Amino acid sequence: MIKKIQPKDIYKQALAFEKCAKILHDHYDFWDNSTKIQEFMNESLSVELYLKAILLFEKKEIKRTHHFDELFKLLSKESQDEIIKFFNNSIDEEKVQLKSSLESIYNSEFTNELIEILPHYKNLFVDVRYKFEKELTYPIIYLPEVREALKKRCNDLGIS
Repeated sequence: MIKKIQPKDIYKQALAFEKCAKILHDHYDFWDNSTKIQEFMNESLSVELYLKAILLFEKKEIKRTHHFDELFKLLSKESQDEIIKFFNNSIDEEKVQLKSSLESIYNSEFTNELIEILPHYKNLFVDVRYKFEKELTYPIIYLPEVREALKKRCNDLGIS
């Protein structure tokens, strides 16, 4: 008998990947960044799964994709608006300063608008996994805030 997947099942798996990401973050060694790549992998998986938990809760079709922007566009307008609001409220002064520093390093300006960030993260799962093939061209500084905004939406919907 095939088990019917519930949003809470996906949410729990997202929490597990989030926990792994946090453990790796806590053990980050500047001189050995191998844990950073694995942190981003787990963080990416948690973001994808939080998106899919919300989609399932909203009775939407869950696409087989890792593209956060495509999944986000499938969410209800209400969920999109709430997630954007949570995300915007989570950007603190430290993150603004980090963004400014990275803009100097990359000699490029980066957005802090969620709807504009997600397309840059659309291949993140693959890009981070195969980082040895090419350098990332966009900093991943907002990934924890994206995750927390999605997790908060899950909690507000009663998925947790």
